[in-house]
Amino acid sequence: MGIWILFFSYLTFPSSPNILALLGEVAIAIIFWILVLSKIKSTKVFKNRLVFNWQQRISLSLILSLLILIMLAGNVPQNISQLANESLKNSLAGLITAILARVFEETFFRGYLFSSFINCLQQGSLRLVLAGIISSLLFGLAHLINYFTGGADLQSTLQQIFYAVSFGLCLAAIRTAFNGLLIPIILHMLIDLQAALTAYSNEHNSWLPIILVFTPLLLISGLFLFETGHKVADKDYIRIK
Repeated sequence: MGIWILFFSYLTFPSSPNILALLGEVAIAIIFWILVLSKIKSTKVFKNRLVFNWQQRISLSLILSLLILIMLAGNVPQNISQLANESLKNSLAGLITAILARVFEETFFRGYLFSSFINCLQQGSLRLVLAGIISSLLFGLAHLINYFTGGADLQSTLQQIFYAVSFGLCLAAIRTAFNGLLIPIILHMLIDLQAALTAYSNEHNSWLPIILVFTPLLLISGLFLFETGHKVADKDYIRIK
């Protein structure tokens, strides 16, 4: 219960460059991290890092290639340069906000929920992909908060939900592949860095490029989790007691 309370407290916590507000965010993040780790025991999915077959390597290579294309299309290098050119106060505030937000989201969705669903589903070759799908759907639906409290219009919110579900499943695959949360947190922070630089806008894109980019990411990530779930044995998973 404490994990849920802290997570939703963070969602409603006022984002501000004020030092006291930032210290408050840091304190909540530390407590949240400790609570989640006390529950899931480890940021790892498996006791040992997996050795992939050629199908998994191809799927993972395609996932990483798509992520690179998304970062380039989203002007991630320019966003990093823009953040570096800000004043020290604004750069530090933007960086801390970006890091903390992604730590919270990844710890909750790819850490706590993903591991919990793996544990709840018990034995079965589909447990990994099902846990990824369920946690990603919840990650997508969490973006409804932008519609109800963030002033976003319906179409922008629906687009956010779609690519959040796709991106969420991708990050579940990345956590599985690298057997940890660090890489998903870094990737999430880089791709969403724009949110730390500008306020949320009602401007939305055409559905076509979103579908063309994120549908393959969704399908390939699901395929990777499906292939991995069929390869690993129940004894390979880290159990939540």
